[in-house]
Amino acid sequence: MNKLFALPFLFFALSATAQMKKADEAFEHHHYDEAIELYEQAIRKDLDNDRAITNLALCFWKTNRFAEAEYWFTRAALMNEDPIVKLWYSQVLIANEKYNDAASWLEKYIAAETNVEKTNHASQLLAWTKGIASGALSKKKYKVSPLNFNSEDLDFAPFIAGNKLYFSSNRKGAMKKSGENDPWTNDRFTDLFVVEMNGQSFSEPIPAQEFPLTVYHDGPVFINAAGTEAYMTTTDVASGKRGFDDQNNTRLKLVRLTREGGEWKKTKALSFNNNNYNIAHAALSPDEQTLVFSSDMPGGEGQMDLYRCRKNSDGTWGKPENLGKRINTPGNEVFPSFNGEVFFFSSDYMPGFGGLDVFHCALDGDGIPENAGLPLNSPKDDFGVCFNADGRTGFFTSNRNNNQKDDVLYFTQETGFHIAGTLIDCFTHLPIVNARIDLLGDDNFVATAFTDSLGGYTYTTFTQANFKLVAKHDLYTADDGCSGNLELTTMGMLDGQTLQTALALSPLEAAQLEQAFLCGRIWHGVYGNPLSEVQVCVQGADQEFEFTTSGLGSFFIPLTNGEDVEVTVSRTAFEEYKTNLQVVKSEDQCYALEIAMQPDKKVMPPMLSPEIRVQPGMVIELYHVYFDRDKSELRNDAMPDLLTFLDVLRKNPGVSGVISAHTDSRASDKYNYALSQRRADAVRQYLIENGIAADRLTARGFGEAKLLNECIDGYSCTEEQHQRNRRVEFEVRDTNHKVSAKSEEPEVFTDVEE
Repeated sequence: MNKLFALPFLFFALSATAQMKKADEAFEHHHYDEAIELYEQAIRKDLDNDRAITNLALCFWKTNRFAEAEYWFTRAALMNEDPIVKLWYSQVLIANEKYNDAASWLEKYIAAETNVEKTNHASQLLAWTKGIASGALSKKKYKVSPLNFNSEDLDFAPFIAGNKLYFSSNRKGAMKKSGENDPWTNDRFTDLFVVEMNGQSFSEPIPAQEFPLTVYHDGPVFINAAGTEAYMTTTDVASGKRGFDDQNNTRLKLVRLTREGGEWKKTKALSFNNNNYNIAHAALSPDEQTLVFSSDMPGGEGQMDLYRCRKNSDGTWGKPENLGKRINTPGNEVFPSFNGEVFFFSSDYMPGFGGLDVFHCALDGDGIPENAGLPLNSPKDDFGVCFNADGRTGFFTSNRNNNQKDDVLYFTQETGFHIAGTLIDCFTHLPIVNARIDLLGDDNFVATAFTDSLGGYTYTTFTQANFKLVAKHDLYTADDGCSGNLELTTMGMLDGQTLQTALALSPLEAAQLEQAFLCGRIWHGVYGNPLSEVQVCVQGADQEFEFTTSGLGSFFIPLTNGEDVEVTVSRTAFEEYKTNLQVVKSEDQCYALEIAMQPDKKVMPPMLSPEIRVQPGMVIELYHVYFDRDKSELRNDAMPDLLTFLDVLRKNPGVSGVISAHTDSRASDKYNYALSQRRADAVRQYLIENGIAADRLTARGFGEAKLLNECIDGYSCTEEQHQRNRRVEFEVRDTNHKVSAKSEEPEVFTDVEE
């Protein structure tokens, strides 16, 4: 009797196990609608099935059904012991604008998680969430507007090409394979659509038939500036058939297309496509020498990461390179784009307002990506930004008006007032990394930021008011000499102006330090800017230290009190510096050594630094403003120094002077004089076209009259020695120049952060 009674329970258990297996398979294949139905059936049979409850919550989250996701995460966070569920729950609560509840669950996650890197991220997200809850994160000056061509279906990932706007959509009219839907959305696959733009008027969207569309996913697309080359995201399809990976999933890939007549034709497959992972969302850098895309290929930082490839000399693309932890996270980083040199992308892991948020930074460098702020971002998904030629207006995607459906929206941006600066250690002069900087206004919290790897921080505000900056770090303290706070005002600032600030804190153990310390900074002896990448060697009787300076040119070395040492400082293109000294402990905690390195005029100087300190009579050498022999046209490789010099002139609006161009000794004196004058005129014209007042600049050619070496007529020299003479210089005549009333140049020049 007992055996017979047990049979139904055995059948029930086997049935439940099989159902969970089917549900898990659907979940792993991103067939979320199917997985939802199966998990709900499994939960009805077992109300305490924590895996089914957690995965059901994830299914609703993945399909942007946030109310249902919150309901199931409420149960999952209490039942599932994995700390990550608490983090997921807090992210859904942020998307549902329940910031105080999200902060509470973030605190629970931090208490349960043992991984330091993960808790550091959660602490930043917690600070951000509390800032939202208090209303402290002020809106940035964007105006977001709906567009009349959006449908009730998915409309996303816009791209501007001339007067056409391309976007992806699964609206009616998209090509469809009979009887087959996208298993993720259980709806039509997406196609590429296009509208024609006339100001703020748009034509009726139609499929972009000039592209080779399929019955599966097509789009987004990126088209190069010349309109001759395109990169489109598509489903992995070959000869009309879908490709599958080892788990029977179909992935996304990028196809390269070239225009033939009025149509686009596919070219040879890109070498880095692979049917075992996704390659999607292409964007070209402004010089079109770098291709950036998103992928979940093995070896990344998280789920979808951003990668880049460099263009080879034969036009092919090199090996994909992960953009690293500065940009990629354990979450998703997707939809890259550029606005000039500013790099944009979306992330669902970095501190934000919920879902995917738009971030921006330089593609290269050390700056931490900055959240684009409200209202470009929202509690829902925001991604796929593209800019018009003016750099201040454009289009992006958001599902803020409909939790499950994406729309293309229009935005305009104003610059605002920028606050930037660096936080340093009071004693070492080295940057303090990952410190919290609070911006306070009228004794109320306004915003918070965390310092980057160079101790840098930035804010943008659209309010003219009095503010206070306050720095905090667990390993540092404020004292009389280094208070870690600064009062400032944006009153009277112009739109786009940057206010440079500086903060300092003292290490907690500073008062207990008993040994002697050698510290100081290294400067350019002519231009006055701090020098990075300087090799410093300190040789004592019993010990030797070698290190390289950071961007602040600072160093700090613990030594034996009273020790005699030899200090050797070297850097390419500078004369070596040596000194002998005895380091003795002082009340200032360190023996301070200020070193001004002199350039070696016989070798190629380094690139110009934007941090030079301009003085009357100074000659700024633009060695890297190159010209071809016998030519006066500016070459592409002249741009870095020219752009830096343009920045210097903008930061120093009182500076005026003479642009002088020089040639080598080859050719006649008369010819060289005329050639050098044309080169000086070319540089002057470039600066004027980029906003510098004409009456600040005088152009003068000197031909071969001022050679820097012995390469006169009849003397045998290398090409590099001749190149040393083919240079451009700027002699500073005045630092208090008043802009002419005829000039259109504003009287205040500042850095503008997009």
